[in-house]
Amino acid sequence: MKILFLTQYFPPEIGAPQNRLYELATRLQNKGAEVTILTAMPNYPGMVLVHKYKGKFYCVENLNSLTVHRACIFVKIIIRTITKLFFICHYFNNYWYFQN
Repeated sequence: MKILFLTQYFPPEIGAPQNRLYELATRLQNKGAEVTILTAMPNYPGMVLVHKYKGKFYCVENLNSLTVHRACIFVKIIIRTITKLFFICHYFNNYWYFQN
């Protein structure tokens, strides 16, 4: 079974949702599922990109045998709804673009 997680928050960010998604993905993989994660570049909780990811548009990494696709995301503390919607669509579009 193939499973794709689409989430804005995933480790190395700190927080309950990040930890729960990581744990769920790991357990599903241990049960035999092929798990892939599409997420944004880490920026939570400070709303500043983690130094390792600055200047990157897209990257793929292996986090404890989980395939993690990271796409750029516009990071701003205060953002209007329409602008946020645009960047969320752009973020998910990156995944489909790089898969082809």
